[in-house]
Amino acid sequence: MRPDLSSLFFLAALLVTVKALSYNHDKGAGIGNISLDVHGDYLQTMTSLPFFPSIFAPTSEVVTNQLCRNDSLLFLSSLRNSTLWALKMLDGSAKFPTGLFAGVNHNMGNYGECLSLKASIPNNESPDRSFIGKYCLAKFEIPPSKLPPPTSDIWIQVKHSIDTVSEPSMNFLRWAICVPSTCSGEDLQSHLKYILPKLHQLKTLGIPVEDVDVAVDDSMCSTIEDNSGFTYGQTAVICIMIAVLILICLGSAVDTFSGKVDVVPKGYFTEVLLCFSIWRNLSKLTDCYQPAAALGPVPGVKFLSMTLIIFGHRVLLSILQASDNPRFLTEKYDDLDVSVVLSGNLLVDTFFIITGYLLSYHFILESGRIKSAWNIFWIYLHRYIRLTPVYMFVLAFISTLYIKMGSGPEWNISASLESIY
Repeated sequence: MRPDLSSLFFLAALLVTVKALSYNHDKGAGIGNISLDVHGDYLQTMTSLPFFPSIFAPTSEVVTNQLCRNDSLLFLSSLRNSTLWALKMLDGSAKFPTGLFAGVNHNMGNYGECLSLKASIPNNESPDRSFIGKYCLAKFEIPPSKLPPPTSDIWIQVKHSIDTVSEPSMNFLRWAICVPSTCSGEDLQSHLKYILPKLHQLKTLGIPVEDVDVAVDDSMCSTIEDNSGFTYGQTAVICIMIAVLILICLGSAVDTFSGKVDVVPKGYFTEVLLCFSIWRNLSKLTDCYQPAAALGPVPGVKFLSMTLIIFGHRVLLSILQASDNPRFLTEKYDDLDVSVVLSGNLLVDTFFIITGYLLSYHFILESGRIKSAWNIFWIYLHRYIRLTPVYMFVLAFISTLYIKMGSGPEWNISASLESIY
């Protein structure tokens, strides 16, 4: 069988990287002035790139977490021996940024490979210690106020991307780095802030490295053990969900057998259980009867508006995620069929107008039938009691269990924002 040419190229490039890292680590070469006496122009070019090797391992003196520094040094030394877990850790990190001028500001690396690795550290005096991979998404950003003067085509395009709403911003970059799990987001952030000004190759490109803001907090990092347990809040919401599920089962059973057997007791408790019956609620939801005072198709228009709002939010979430071709997505705003869904402000305004109209219409009908102001107060109270429990449950679920519903490079960031706001 003839070997795959792309696989051979990848292995060759990886071995070259490992060799460059190990040589630079042995010689103690400076971070900014990487100068290696190696054979071949290709290897010399590869090792002179600014992110080899310092950015991948938090070993700088500003990292106060000694365990993190030791494990990062172990990572570099293990690369010299081509240890599998060290190769996976390097391979899980992002390398060459591509598509920067096409608006690609995310270099995601390999999330699954980073989280799956495990390093075992032999220890003669105590049981072997181990650590796993931690995937961190570092954010490098040049504030608009600190951008260089737009005297070149590069910075003119960067400035244009910031000023244009429909264009993906080019003044920031998210970079995936796989580090040992003993390192925190703060350790990696301190290391990157220390390393970045020393990368002289970036200065020669006109990048103001001193003005670049680096952000890496714990919400940007994840390990395979992050979602292993439950907090008190999550446990409480799960208990509420189980209690509601039990009520639904009991109510449906009572509704099913109430007309067939005489053992079902009658009374207030039975009526409360019947409120949770699947069959009774499903019958109400599918009832097409319209009273004489109904407004015909208006509730149907409200349903269509609500459906478009839900669909639009789902599409918008997909657009806001990392993409290898963001300009394709932004150009879709000009298409009529897509712009209908993405015009969220118009859809929401339509929904509010129809909802307000229906609410006012029914309120006027009730006001004509009920003359007492006290009874009108009960109309408001009834609506509050009907809507508030569902709203409270949705907020409780998003604040606690929503983060358990997924995983991924940016999941912790987006889920944390949803739970806070």
